[in-house]
Amino acid sequence: MEYKTTGCARAEHPEFVLCVDDPTVPQADIKHIIHYLESSVMKGTRYFEGQHVQIGFMLLKVAKDGDCLRLFEPKLKSMPLEFINSVSLTLKFLRQQLDTVLSVEGQHTPVFCWVQESIIISKNALLSQEICLTREEKEAHHSGWFLRDMNEQEVSDIEQMSLFDFAGRRPDLVKYLALPVGMDVITPKGTRPRILQGQMSCKIIDGSYLDKLYTR
Repeated sequence: MEYKTTGCARAEHPEFVLCVDDPTVPQADIKHIIHYLESSVMKGTRYFEGQHVQIGFMLLKVAKDGDCLRLFEPKLKSMPLEFINSVSLTLKFLRQQLDTVLSVEGQHTPVFCWVQESIIISKNALLSQEICLTREEKEAHHSGWFLRDMNEQEVSDIEQMSLFDFAGRRPDLVKYLALPVGMDVITPKGTRPRILQGQMSCKIIDGSYLDKLYTR
């Protein structure tokens, strides 16, 4: 289904047309991105064909469509990078990441990285059933995220991978990528995670997104 902004023209700016082809995306999230675009235009931001725009984790491409503009998102597992006429995955990742941060007890603010930044991965971590995700301070194009296999005694063989590639290989872990610096996530694949801040265990709030996800 397609959605269109209505407030950009007041600032003499083209309206946006967005394609959301996944019926599970909440209407509230669609309204939010529409409001974000209209608000940014009213505050003076100008968008142009070929420009890239970060929405949460994803990097979207602006394209011209008649008198309007469209946002295209990258298709996972496509190399070279292929942009498609949709924002569905962008909104799904954004909702997952926001809800994950809100699931952890305490006043935590989402800290978004983006798909062109990198993550450091130990040798067997992508295939491991028990992993640890650790976030350190961002450095240049490195997101600060490190993924290791909990069964490895020593971490000596590592590789750097773009978060775009990582999302294609382990989409189940993307939801954790807006947790702030200093957080660790320890999780056997598909089971309830443990979240640490420093040496302290963080409680997953009862009834929250993560709680419901792993107690079904």
